[in-house]
Amino acid sequence: MACFQRDVVVSEGASLPLEYSLAQEVCPKMASSQVEDDENPPMSTARMFGLFKNPDPGFTQTAISIGVNFVLANMLVYGLSGRGKAAYLTAMATVPLSVVACVRDSQKDYEKWKEMRLLRIKGVPERFLPYKCKYDWSDYEARQKK
Repeated sequence: MACFQRDVVVSEGASLPLEYSLAQEVCPKMASSQVEDDENPPMSTARMFGLFKNPDPGFTQTAISIGVNFVLANMLVYGLSGRGKAAYLTAMATVPLSVVACVRDSQKDYEKWKEMRLLRIKGVPERFLPYKCKYDWSDYEARQKK
């Protein structure tokens, strides 16, 4: 049986709104959502053993780049040659190349961000800055200071 929840129902003849929760009538256990028990403990916020808790802004693009380059290289080599091992080895060779290219790009972007620190402190609008940065490094700088 499906459980629905309705916030407030106003009766036409009453001067004050009559609060009525359909969830209490249909599913009384769902009416109290703040119940904690031993069988269902609250979710923890630890992500992947803390490895990716505070990644730098270029991490997402690097991970996507690695995956896409691996798949495309694998498909290209397998499509042209028909050899699975050669396709896999070529795709594996693209992983370090993707990492090096993305990390180098992130480092250059961070250097540009650091060069424009004084302009941002002065309050120059972003469209008038001499360089356009790919990533927002403000949170990264705050984490590095800690």
